[in-house]
Amino acid sequence: MIEGKCRLCLEHKPLQKKSHIIPDFMYKGMFNSKHEMTHINMNSLHKPKTLYNGAYDKEILCRHCDGTIIGTLESYAQPVLFGGKLPKSSNITRNTFISDEGLKHEEIKGLDYTKFKLFVISILWRAHHSKHLMFEQVNLGAIHSENMRKMILTNNAGNEKKYSVVILKMAPNSDLPLKSMQTVTQLKSESNYSYIMYINGLFYTINISDHNKQNHFNAVNIRENGDLTIPVLEGSLANSFFDSFSKKKLRLRTKK
Repeated sequence: MIEGKCRLCLEHKPLQKKSHIIPDFMYKGMFNSKHEMTHINMNSLHKPKTLYNGAYDKEILCRHCDGTIIGTLESYAQPVLFGGKLPKSSNITRNTFISDEGLKHEEIKGLDYTKFKLFVISILWRAHHSKHLMFEQVNLGAIHSENMRKMILTNNAGNEKKYSVVILKMAPNSDLPLKSMQTVTQLKSESNYSYIMYINGLFYTINISDHNKQNHFNAVNIRENGDLTIPVLEGSLANSFFDSFSKKKLRLRTKK
């Protein structure tokens, strides 16, 4: 291992040769038999790329910060997002409902607000420090990067308006390339900006500005009481949202 300053604890220690920016479990079902998966680069007009490994970088974190601090957040988030055994102390409940507008939602109650929110934030924070092509648009700046570093290190997620997190889900019965990931994108709207990540059927949006003009951050962001509402986009709504994000029309080829 090469010694250097860990980006999280800021101590001079041996650094990990391979720190995953996106944890392995988020790639569930994305690799084919040849260990290939699709990365859609929205900054290029070329066809989607094939990747043989997940997104990772070297010499960013020390072993403790990578495996214990961030690893604890990932271990908690895995069964929440992709199913599996939850801790015995967990009181998580799940429900599905249809809103008055006819939109399907998944409702999760009893989340550990701190662990789950910091898990999502930690991905964006690591992306800021990564040189991987997928994260080339991520530039948090010194202030936001330092804020997030301290939040992760001290296990303090702040209030729900501080770096609000919203998750949207694409319905599985779709001809969209759901089993893919896309370049993390910065979204700007007047004086507000946020980042959106698409990974394996889920959109994760993190609001960066202290204020926002986007109503969905107030409607479905993760709450301090542990409530999380995930809108599930289906049919033409899913297609239009995905196309808007991708800036191109991407569909799976079906055999006739």
